[in-house]
Amino acid sequence: MRYFTHGKSHLPGYPHHINPMAVPQSACYDWLKRPESARCLEDRWQGEKVKKIHEKSREIYGARRICQEMVKDGERISRTRTGHLMKQQGLESKSKRKFKATTNSNHGRPVAPNLLNREFLVDQPNAVYIGDIAYIPTDEGGRGYSCSRSRL
Repeated sequence: MRYFTHGKSHLPGYPHHINPMAVPQSACYDWLKRPESARCLEDRWQGEKVKKIHEKSREIYGARRICQEMVKDGERISRTRTGHLMKQQGLESKSKRKFKATTNSNHGRPVAPNLLNREFLVDQPNAVYIGDIAYIPTDEGGRGYSCSRSRL
């Protein structure tokens, strides 16, 4: 089996180091000399347009909205093809998180009294303890809880 290596490994789809399919060297050189196909040229042109629209939207738009923008501009492109072009370039949409209030003060239940009244200086150690709970959103959609306790 012959192996083919070449210095033009920066080309997309180029066999980088070895030729496990035993393709003759002349076929590889012929492939390098061939002009790009119409589909590759169109993909490159539309990929640049997808990237511009994505950047213009502050990286918020996904494949669906980018496709709608391109159709408005007179392009013929499907949502799936737009998604493939985005995936090739590593583009992802940022989704806005809906604001969720974590404290509901409008209830009839008893509220713990404020014994410190914002006076954090104390005369003796271990007289006052404080605590805090933080809600941390996770990638899976749930929440992580972080609790802390300190002595004043």
